[in-house]
Amino acid sequence: MTEILILILLSGFVFTGIVWTAWDLNLDRRRKRR
Repeated sequence: MTEILILILLSGFVFTGIVWTAWDLNLDRRRKRR
């Protein structure tokens, strides 16, 4: 049970990191255009 919880937390953290990075890149593109 503990290993499964750790895997879920890690996958969620990685997913959030990817989404945050993608959002940051999108904001940078908008700033550069203007």
